[in-house]
Amino acid sequence: MICGKETGSDRPVCEECSRPKISSRGIERVKVKRCPSCHSVMLNSWGDVDGDDIPSSIVEKVYHVKEGDIVTSGDERNLRVSFSGISQDSGTRVEGTFLLQISSSTCPVCARKLGNYYEAIIQVRGGTGNLREALDFIVKTVDSSPSRDVFITRIDRLREGYDVLISDKKFARAAVKRTAERFGGTTKETSHLVGLKDGNELYRITLSLRLPDFREGDIVSLSSGFFIVKRIRGDILTFVNIKTGTTVQSKLRDMKDYSVLTSDNIREARVLYRQGKTAYILDPFDFREKAVLDSSSSQSIRVAKIGDELLVIN
Repeated sequence: MICGKETGSDRPVCEECSRPKISSRGIERVKVKRCPSCHSVMLNSWGDVDGDDIPSSIVEKVYHVKEGDIVTSGDERNLRVSFSGISQDSGTRVEGTFLLQISSSTCPVCARKLGNYYEAIIQVRGGTGNLREALDFIVKTVDSSPSRDVFITRIDRLREGYDVLISDKKFARAAVKRTAERFGGTTKETSHLVGLKDGNELYRITLSLRLPDFREGDIVSLSSGFFIVKRIRGDILTFVNIKTGTTVQSKLRDMKDYSVLTSDNIREARVLYRQGKTAYILDPFDFREKAVLDSSSSQSIRVAKIGDELLVIN
């Protein structure tokens, strides 16, 4: 049925066609390079071969054979590889043998890392207790990149914050944008010339990210009263007036004269009893009975201590 020869009804394929096909390539040499730092492997390009199982990857990518058996012999740098399996091209069973030679060579990405290559500096400044948290977010964002060309070259701890050196300026911009959206803050970008390549000017950029010195849940004193920070998204702030419950928005870059009372000034108070719209509570700061205005029916309420005054947070 394959070559046209007549066979009996009990044997649809002749003996010759039923034998495994031997590759006409003969014994070839396949040379690959493996990076001693990251262990990535290059056949035609870096990363195109599975570094955990090089022989199987070669059999599939070079000889187009899958679902087969592989036997190796020799040392790691000079392997004799024999294989048999189904050809992805013809669908028939084939066999073959090749010599696999593995040499060491540093890949371009590791060469850049070893050479302290970077295109951008992210300066993380300001903030309260979330400075380290913002740094960890940037590191996680970079590590999640699918590209091996994106990496952190170095992190410098300074008195005023952190400097993060990143290999790719386009990705650095995206990381700063995501961090500002997550933690709030203002951003600024500057660039400076570092050299020429093929007649083109090469620039490095510096991305400054200044975090706000308050967090969601903190109390901010403004000229119009005391406000609880309800939401921080990038440069947009949402406040709630503690006394009136009204919501206002402002831009972080427009915040000038203000003072911050941290969330330590906010505590839960147990209601002892009520009379009309007055709730008598156990002051969570000095544990004395106090009267506050509150029209709810809750058994406990949140209060903020501002000076000697207790204010109920709606």
